Amino acid sequence: MSNAPDPARGFFIGLRKDQLGARLLMMLNSIRLAEDYGTDFRINWFPRGAMAPKLDTPADLFDEAFIARHFIDNADFEALDDRTRPLWSFLKDRGPDRLEAHLAGGGHVLLDEGFEIVEFPWEDAAALRGRFRGFIARIGFHPVVARHMAAIEAAMTGERRTIAYHIRRGDILNEEPWKHKEWPAKIEPDELYSAYLEKNRDAGALVFSDQPESIARFAAAHGKVRAIDDLVDLSDCKPVQRDFLELFAMSRAAEIVAPPISAFSRAAARLSGQERKCFHEVMTVPEREAAYAAAQE
Repeated sequence: MSNAPDPARGFFIGLRKDQLGARLLMMLNSIRLAEDYGTDFRINWFPRGAMAPKLDTPADLFDEAFIARHFIDNADFEALDDRTRPLWSFLKDRGPDRLEAHLAGGGHVLLDEGFEIVEFPWEDAAALRGRFRGFIARIGFHPVVARHMAAIEAAMTGERRTIAYHIRRGDILNEEPWKHKEWPAKIEPDELYSAYLEKNRDAGALVFSDQPESIARFAAAHGKVRAIDDLVDLSDCKPVQRDFLELFAMSRAAEIVAPPISAFSRAAARLSGQERKCFHEVMTVPEREAAYAAAQE
């Protein structure tokens, strides 16, 4: 079924070819822009050359009505090419006049930004970040996903401040050859996680990792550490549903601590309008040196 936009007013059209976090942030940016500029949005979930086969079945994540209302296929998308301008062409304007005129004339705006919250020069960046956490409620999710999202919110609401820790290991260290030399900024040593956990004893700790052994090790060493399975039972979820729910749970934490290079945790932070933090930002040099020294004792 065709879902081409009404030519009376332009739409924001979101498109990303990569992984889940970037696509979700693109979608939230599209929703925000459509709401603030009095129009609608479309999502091209299957752009030519897409690189994420795990995402080939959007019905695993979104409900049928949302897909029917907001998704656009390649044929309809490509038919709009002569009336579509990229978002970046408006980002240096001092005011919204040119953007408003383009939309009013039936022109569309292509949004392919995946890792930042879109801010025009005339907008209040702080206010946007404060609102961004709520835009995920505008997405229609698959019933299984929606049920688990509600359970995660309930489990984390009213609790003491929770810090989410992203421990990246599996894709770097579990395959031969090790890729730590190639990607050193994707790994942070266990000693820093342990030291920061001790520094924040009064906060809850939710640990995410692609290496189950890491979660088990930190849970054994620090009694307050929990994994997402301690919050909700995800045994009925498909892999892509679990991936999203982990990202969602991370985004609900008050603070996210992760390696400098981590698309997953960066996307989670952006979903909630916050900044992901690295150890060099939350620990002093003496604190980090003490953590390394303690490990050698």
